[in-house]
Amino acid sequence: MSKTWGTTDVAFLGGEPTVYPALTEITAYAFESGLQTVRIITNGTSPFLHFLNRYRYSRLPHISFSIDGATADTHEAVRGVGTFRQLLESMQAAQRRGYIISGITSIGNHNKHELPAILALANLFSLRYLTMHYVSARGNATPQMVIPPNEWLSIMRQIVELSRNFDLEIRFEQTFVPKSARLETLPSSRRICVVRSLGNLMFYPDGRVFICGLFLGQPGMHSFVWDGKRLLPNTGWSERELCKSEIP
Repeated sequence: MSKTWGTTDVAFLGGEPTVYPALTEITAYAFESGLQTVRIITNGTSPFLHFLNRYRYSRLPHISFSIDGATADTHEAVRGVGTFRQLLESMQAAQRRGYIISGITSIGNHNKHELPAILALANLFSLRYLTMHYVSARGNATPQMVIPPNEWLSIMRQIVELSRNFDLEIRFEQTFVPKSARLETLPSSRRICVVRSLGNLMFYPDGRVFICGLFLGQPGMHSFVWDGKRLLPNTGWSERELCKSEIP
């Protein structure tokens, strides 16, 4: 179905998608269905290494690693004891086997002090790109991690300046940034709102379909419902209605 919508890129995420035993077969099927890019977003723990050992198909998925800090203390405060070592081992293993790898970092009060080191770590592993997100209080994140919206603009400016020191593509959200303050960023920076452009769909097992990660887990805020065959609009108040207005 996704191919008929013009989709060229699919991402498997969770939770941790590599705990799903059929992920290797599903990844291969996605390629066989004509999708150009298949991405797996992983925390790089032991289930991912098991996935690498099981995967035998010629076309390799793009692997995107969640990097929550540049040190064990910071990363493991989010992911748990021993996970930083596993992350580094997984990135090395994926590189050795020829996978294209990238990174995702959610920036909050817990790791903003490590921004230079996080970029240096991504550069060390020659990541294809590093995507940096605004962290919101869901999943493993706590309210204490969330940066005030008015601080996010200064954080993004810091990212832009730091990125000039590395041969690394940086992608980040311009969340909460007024149009009058849009950054003159590097050419690789993304300036689109995926909610308004309908450029990203996130499917939940129960049929809810979200567009914006900031609304995941918020009751009733999903844009669509997937009934197994069709994508139906959510007739209630949703993320699409909330984001119709222009950013002030």
